[in-house]
Amino acid sequence: MASYYFMNTAVHFLIIAVLLGLGYGILQPLFQSLVTGTTIRNRGTANATYMLSYDIGIGIGSLCMGFMQNTIGLSAGFALTAAAYVVAGLIFLCYTDGYYRKLLHNP
Repeated sequence: MASYYFMNTAVHFLIIAVLLGLGYGILQPLFQSLVTGTTIRNRGTANATYMLSYDIGIGIGSLCMGFMQNTIGLSAGFALTAAAYVVAGLIFLCYTDGYYRKLLHNP
């Protein structure tokens, strides 16, 4: 996502789009199985909660970025999105990963 900040050709745009799609295709099922794997029973509720949170996040993120694009520009918008990815990754590593590992060792 951060390389979009330096984008200046259509080929660059398409290559990064393919890589983002590939990453999404790997991470989406991975996170979904992580969420449903943390429940003892009632996996349908865990799956529905995950998908609801995911959809709300996409909606709020799209709305906020849509409002900001006119002000900050497209390149800065992509850079801001890359920063949000880093923050989300840190939150995952600091909180969620430890919780998941604790569940794996204490069934």
